[in-house]
Amino acid sequence: MGKTNFWNFKNEKEKIRQLYTEPANLVVIEFANKTDKIKHVWIEPACIALELKTETEYQIVTHDKTFRMEFDNGETIVFYLQHSFGFILNKRPVASNGLNQNEWTLELDCSDIN
Repeated sequence: MGKTNFWNFKNEKEKIRQLYTEPANLVVIEFANKTDKIKHVWIEPACIALELKTETEYQIVTHDKTFRMEFDNGETIVFYLQHSFGFILNKRPVASNGLNQNEWTLELDCSDIN
C-alpha cells in the first residue's frame, strides 16, 4: 500500500477523515486503571480532562506519532499529543483472566479536530 499525500486534499475535513480511516496512519495507546481509586488524565493540547474509572482499560487512537506523559504527585497524568489535537478514546472493563475479550466502547471522539 502506497503512502497517501494528504496535502492533495481539497479541504481539511476530508484530510482528517482520511487519517482515521487508514489503520496505517494510526497509533493506539492502551492503559488501565486497576486500582480502587479514580485517576485523572489531562490531555494537551486539546485541554480535555478525563476521569479514569476504577477497573477500566482505556485506548487512545490518534494519528499523532509523538507523545509525552508527565506524572504529578497526585492522581493526575498529563498526556501530550505533540502535533495534533485529535484523538478517539475507547474504554472497556478490565479482564479478570489477563486476556481481555471485552468490546471497546467509544467514550470520546475528538477526531474531527487536528
